[in-house]
Amino acid sequence: MQSPVATTRHHAASRFGEFPQGPAFQRVALVLAAILSVIAFCWLAQEAAIEGEYIAMEAQWMATVFTWRSPLMDQIMLGYTRTHDLFMVAFILGFMGLHAYQRHWPQVKWIVAVVPGGMLANLGLKAFFHRARPEFDSMIHAHGYSFPSGHAIAAALVAGWLIYATCLSTRSLVWRSASVALGLSIAVSVAFSRVYLGVHYPMDVIAGALAGAAWILICLALKSLLDSDATE
Repeated sequence: MQSPVATTRHHAASRFGEFPQGPAFQRVALVLAAILSVIAFCWLAQEAAIEGEYIAMEAQWMATVFTWRSPLMDQIMLGYTRTHDLFMVAFILGFMGLHAYQRHWPQVKWIVAVVPGGMLANLGLKAFFHRARPEFDSMIHAHGYSFPSGHAIAAALVAGWLIYATCLSTRSLVWRSASVALGLSIAVSVAFSRVYLGVHYPMDVIAGALAGAAWILICLALKSLLDSDATE
């Protein structure tokens, strides 16, 4: 008869393929990815938000993006912004409801930590860097500071949780690939819309994506660590 420890190791090995130490390997990968995201964000913050090294290049990029404007594109990009808050609320409540229906109560707690928690962290980052918004050819009026982009952070958090929840619930490569494609399309389209509308510099949305990625990676690494401690 197998011991409980051996059984646990067997389940871990079968779940994580060739890695019997799967959860530990997973945590290391999450931490390393989070560290890289934080380093990239800090470098970008120093160069773009603090020293303003790329302001001329950013203005040139924005001028190029503005040449792509058309009535149809305007409506699409405005639609992203107008439905952003509603989509965020629907996403959070939808996943909380799904996890609650499946009785995955810890997941409910963690989605609150990831998405609303990440947005609160964004407010602190904006106040710290206090970078002014672009002052030319914006299509809408936006409040608050520009760096990092809150919309880009939110989109990265939503995309990250969507990918994580899908990978957690299925081993199908098709569904996992679809979640990655959908998540990336959400993050990229929302980030692009903010530059298109003239309310963010390009570096703002890149930094927002990096900050969102770092936050969710840190949360998932911590979740993995706490889950591991609870099963020992």
